[in-house]
Amino acid sequence: MEGPPFFPVSSEAARRFDEVATGRSSSWGFHVAEERVRALPDGRGWHDAETGLFGPRTWAVILDTESARCARYRRTATVVIAEVVGLDDLESVWGADIAPPEIKVIGSLLRSGARSSDYVARLGPRRFGILLPETDEIAAVNFVERVRERCVAAAKQADPDAQCSFGWADATRIRLLSAAADLAVGRLSMDVEPG
Repeated sequence: MEGPPFFPVSSEAARRFDEVATGRSSSWGFHVAEERVRALPDGRGWHDAETGLFGPRTWAVILDTESARCARYRRTATVVIAEVVGLDDLESVWGADIAPPEIKVIGSLLRSGARSSDYVARLGPRRFGILLPETDEIAAVNFVERVRERCVAAAKQADPDAQCSFGWADATRIRLLSAAADLAVGRLSMDVEPG
């Protein structure tokens, strides 16, 4: 595969990206294909029916495809991971697989705070992933601060002790988006506000 040797990308991701970039694909990115993704049957992980966001399987494809784009065009992208902490009592009532209403609100707040070119996915019962193309770590702070206060307020409506923590990292010449996502998860614990 052609491209910079410092950014390994699977050949399948490169092929998919080439199809989209050259117009040989019937869709442009995931925003046009969003309706097709949402039409997939529930339970496959492609989309989250409770929040209306992408699911974990779509998130993996997005990271793979965007890694190919970042490598080919030497562009930047940042992964933001948001997690709602402190809803353990509600999970015992609702169950870990069922989203309490506040999780749905937080998902919609994240989506509304994102640009149209950003991707928002629900990765777990209390965890969300946001991919910000053409954004470095410094600029990602703008997104985080734009949505943090509203997300914390929504979480506190469910439980006064609840918090929303955010972790973020960008892809670099030596760090793929998947590695950036792992680093962002590691940074979640540093973001929890005291008290």
